Amino acid sequence: MSFVSHMRVNNMTIERFTYHGEDTLHWEVKYQGKIVCFILLDVEKSGWTIMPDNSSTKRFADYPTDNKTKETAWKNLNICNDGHCGGCKQGTGTRRKVFGKEIDNVCGMAYNFTNPDSMALKLAIKMIDVRKEDICFNPQ
Repeated sequence: MSFVSHMRVNNMTIERFTYHGEDTLHWEVKYQGKIVCFILLDVEKSGWTIMPDNSSTKRFADYPTDNKTKETAWKNLNICNDGHCGGCKQGTGTRRKVFGKEIDNVCGMAYNFTNPDSMALKLAIKMIDVRKEDICFNPQ
């Protein structure tokens, strides 16, 4: 099943919005009106990025998973001023525990899965599904 099909089957809506001008296409993916992730398309670079909402970040502090998934998470983590999101200055992030590892300067938008391979796509979808579960059990 494709990424977009997964969102639709799970009753998520995809809404376009403008951010950083019109050179990059952005969408918010929502479940019950709450953001679960962002999708960015970069037409110039022929790329795309999935940015799961960080409300579920604490759930992934010690998330039980295999080492390959942990490595994938760490590889796609935004560190402030590492060039992945472009919005942070060095040292403005926070220390977070991510899949069992303490990491400094983690960006407020912790994950960018850019041109995800199958492993990264699977993890991004899992993070989005966990966010959906959080919304279902805490709808405020």
